[in-house]
Amino acid sequence: MATPHYTLDTTLPSGHSNSIIALQFSPDGKFLASGSGDGVLMVFSTLTWKPVKRYLDASPLTALIWHPTFPKTLICGYRSGDIHTINFESHSLIDDPNKVWTDKMGGPIHCIASGGSGTKVALSYGPDVAVVEQHAISVWTNARNLPEPPSLPGLDEELPVPTACSLHFIENEKLLVVTYVDHGIICWDINSMELKWQITPRTCSLASCAVSPDEKVLVVANLYDGLDWYKIPDRAFSRSVPLHINHNVPIPVLLVDSGKTLLVGGTSGNAKVLDAHTAETIQTLDHNPDDLVQALAFCLKEETGTRYIATGTSQSFIQIWSATTEATDVKGPQSTETPAPVIPWFIRFQRFINMALVVLAFVSVIYLPMIQDIGASSSRVLLRWLAPVARSVLSRVDSDAATTLPQDPDFFVPKTVTQV
Repeated sequence: MATPHYTLDTTLPSGHSNSIIALQFSPDGKFLASGSGDGVLMVFSTLTWKPVKRYLDASPLTALIWHPTFPKTLICGYRSGDIHTINFESHSLIDDPNKVWTDKMGGPIHCIASGGSGTKVALSYGPDVAVVEQHAISVWTNARNLPEPPSLPGLDEELPVPTACSLHFIENEKLLVVTYVDHGIICWDINSMELKWQITPRTCSLASCAVSPDEKVLVVANLYDGLDWYKIPDRAFSRSVPLHINHNVPIPVLLVDSGKTLLVGGTSGNAKVLDAHTAETIQTLDHNPDDLVQALAFCLKEETGTRYIATGTSQSFIQIWSATTEATDVKGPQSTETPAPVIPWFIRFQRFINMALVVLAFVSVIYLPMIQDIGASSSRVLLRWLAPVARSVLSRVDSDAATTLPQDPDFFVPKTVTQV
């Protein structure tokens, strides 16, 4: 499959007046949700890229996810510690208070995650991480806090208060991988609330984390010098890729395309598309030089083969980048040559009959003189008379084919089926 090349599709009228902090496409790819420091939540249609919903809270929005099973439902976290579960089935652009359910946590919300079944939700708030069950849109049950993370092995000095910056369910929601800013990467058993394993990071001050779909690789963005790869089965550091980071700002990382591609935000006016296996830069998505790209989202429209990357910046811009992979066949690239016209059977039959008549006429001219003892001069006269007749018949064959064939160009060229 060819490497997609992204081009800037559009810049959305974001409706935000502060930094874009969170972006995410809905599971069905029909909507894009954005949240910012001004407390505004916007929902855009990916068909028209126009806003379809707007919600406002007095506190900055700090995290959001789409619920994986409840349609048109968002879970949003705020600096105030509020959690809003929002369902926007109504057609009004402004929020409907009857479709917003609020829960209160004991500190600012840092990040939110949900398992594929939608029955478990993990929340990082203040110094804690909680796991709750959600079997209905408006009801959370069985809330439990994870134990306080241990210090790093071999470290004597006291660490700051724990803060979880990334959450990922793995192994069918049995385990939760928590990336802490200062306490490394820890995997917790959800049922027993016990520590399963811990990875000591290469550097301090972690910012964000991405887990590969096969749950074998972790990619972490740190606040020090760039990106680090870790192997989950070995619980070990794999490699590092330097990345220029300014302002001590956390940047997002996102593994897409079945873990083959890594999307990385930036603090220098751009985002990057990297090969997740070689760590080589595939493409740089340029923004304004002063922009911090603090939010990323990805969507693949399978019906068209179009990939979308959404980037959110500190200047409150949301930009949509799109790429379409070239169609390929299982046996190799498809030919770019135009296929030969498809001639209907009745035209081919008419041509055969006309040609048969012409051949029969010439045979008659040659052999009739021998049979009927006609002179050579008479044969030459018949031949001179029959030649223009034959030319007329042949020209009529071509004319009939041209006028009888349908004029729709799709009739001649079979439609190509695009495979991604």
